[in-house]
Amino acid sequence: MPDKITVKALFDVGKRFLSAHERYGVPEHEYRYYSYNICREHFDNWVSLDEEQDSMILFTYLASWGMIRGSSSLLQKSPYGLKNTVRALFDYDKCCRNLDLFSDSYEESKCKLCNVYRVLCGALKKDKIESPTITLLSKIFLGVWGNCPAFDANLKYIFNIPDVNSVKAFKNAIDKVKAKLSDEVFALTEAEIRSELKNSEFISKSKLIDMYGFQRGIEEGISDIDDLEKMEKRIKLLKRRGTVD
Repeated sequence: MPDKITVKALFDVGKRFLSAHERYGVPEHEYRYYSYNICREHFDNWVSLDEEQDSMILFTYLASWGMIRGSSSLLQKSPYGLKNTVRALFDYDKCCRNLDLFSDSYEESKCKLCNVYRVLCGALKKDKIESPTITLLSKIFLGVWGNCPAFDANLKYIFNIPDVNSVKAFKNAIDKVKAKLSDEVFALTEAEIRSELKNSEFISKSKLIDMYGFQRGIEEGISDIDDLEKMEKRIKLLKRRGTVD
């Protein structure tokens, strides 16, 4: 992507993302993507800790977005298995709830998220989630607070982010996203997002960027490939670039 990503590009791709349920012929609230809205709505009204309920909501969202599969430690957990994690999230809720990462306060906001990243890694390990990845942590940030794009295979490919897991790797991933954004993106307000996109109550700037990376990745064939030969070629390319999950 030689050119900077503009607000118009974010909106154009975001609209394609939001129309996915139409292509599948189901109502928006029944489509997989809506699990993000359910998670955000729950934690947006977070006034007291309910460990089992909070854990179940977070677990369901993560499952819907591909984190309960393969050899993932989450595969061995029940929906009530993230109690230490939700306790840590609740402790930092006031600090992170209204954090706008891609704004004039970028460096300060990034520093806050990196500090919470360290804390959450410890909480996840207490919940027996071994070796938490930047994909998992960023999906939690996105689902609970909407303040960071989720670094899945699609977004990693589009923003050329290597598959490395550490606080430093998380910081570098955020910097890579920032470097691709035009200056106008940093001035974009949630009111402008609401005005441009329908049913966008929980679409923050970071969620819009996440939608862009996810949708562009799908459109370029990073995931959801039916042709096995194309999939194998894509995996080989991702491995060479170091961006495969």
